[in-house]
Amino acid sequence: MYRGDFTSFWGRKYFNASFVNIYVFGIGCCVIVLYFRVFRFETAPQTRGDLPAFNYDGQASEATNLVIVAGHAVLNFAADMKRAAFSDESWHLLDYQRKSGLPEAILSHIEAGVKLAENDPSALLVLSGGETRRDVGPMSEGASYYALADILSMWGDNDARARTVTEEYATDSFQNLLFSICRFREVTNSYPQHITVVSFSFKRQRFEQLHAKALRWPMSTFAFVGVDPPTSSGFDVAKSSRGEQENAVRQFESDLYGCYSENLLNKRRLRNPFFRSHNYAESCPEVSLLLSYCGGEIFSGELPW
Repeated sequence: MYRGDFTSFWGRKYFNASFVNIYVFGIGCCVIVLYFRVFRFETAPQTRGDLPAFNYDGQASEATNLVIVAGHAVLNFAADMKRAAFSDESWHLLDYQRKSGLPEAILSHIEAGVKLAENDPSALLVLSGGETRRDVGPMSEGASYYALADILSMWGDNDARARTVTEEYATDSFQNLLFSICRFREVTNSYPQHITVVSFSFKRQRFEQLHAKALRWPMSTFAFVGVDPPTSSGFDVAKSSRGEQENAVRQFESDLYGCYSENLLNKRRLRNPFFRSHNYAESCPEVSLLLSYCGGEIFSGELPW
């Protein structure tokens, strides 16, 4: 009798202990699941889970055409990202960029770039712009645009996201074009057969008549898509066009490569507060001489296009 009671006593104790352990383990699992659901997944950018990963099945590496969206600002990730499509506070803007419809313009530029990539399965979309804002920290314009496209689920229903990369060294529009060509070379091991640039409509002259000319890119394979925000956003076409002529076109007309004009050089310095330097001369060797060229005449060396 004593032995039976003893066994029964320890059996009940073992059962109770096991039950407690299982209960605690179950509660712990629930806490972990809840943590990941609330603090990890629900606060992460709202991406489309059914979209393929970058270069899935080699789409990006096999691209033949280049679509460039030129960056203009860096996201303020401390702000409400869902307001980034219309709120100045969601971006780190310079004084002249405020109350000018820039957030709406950025959204429209990304949408246009994604749509072009959607309509052309052979296109690689490059979101171009470096780490240009000292107060933001080392976050690039290109990465900001990519993040916004994720947050606002702007990728559509096909594989455009799988054919999108960032270019994170450009500090002006000339570099947006040249560096994006090199970024294309890094991804595809070739040069684009056709280039489309998305930016403000008033920058058409700058890209078509100055930058493409400086690179000796054939205009038969170059397109510019101008996209402006609505005037209701505060965007002033006339004012922007005047500023474009005074602060960009005239300066690049006298310094096509932006390498010796004090104004253009100073802009590049100010827009590179983290002293970043690219490696395109090695990854894009066919244009290494063009990358380092600084002259008053159009570059006359050999080019791969």
